[in-house]
Amino acid sequence: MKIFKTIRSVFSVAILLASVLGSNNLMAESKDGALIVDKCVPECEDDSSKDDLYINVDKKATFPGGDKEAAAFIKENFKYPEDADGAHGRVIVNIIVEEDGSISDVEVVRGVHPSLNAEAVRVVKLMPKWQPAERGGKPVRSRLYFHFKL
Repeated sequence: MKIFKTIRSVFSVAILLASVLGSNNLMAESKDGALIVDKCVPECEDDSSKDDLYINVDKKATFPGGDKEAAAFIKENFKYPEDADGAHGRVIVNIIVEEDGSISDVEVVRGVHPSLNAEAVRVVKLMPKWQPAERGGKPVRSRLYFHFKL
């Protein structure tokens, strides 16, 4: 059984009023709703899994500039699809952060509406290269999950 550490960040779909609530949290509000994104990282698991994909790392992969920059990036790029018909819920996206920091294997694990799922994937694929996870002082591939609560 895996144990997950949840890092909760809240991003606004419209105006972002960000304030750091500790090193791993951001809060934002807007008059027309908010987009909540949880970044879940498994806390512990034995060594590497398939194809040298590490879950238990010394240093986790990070977005360039940290959570505040990630919030700004998502705020700028996430557009609620008009054809989503007011759908809401949680879209879970699984990603791999490669050794060079690029994002690969973007996959919807749980979806809400096809348009919302596609928009979450689109935004994740637009992200710039991350600082990769490290293990033993070397960059390694790692897995992250993003939970977009809409």
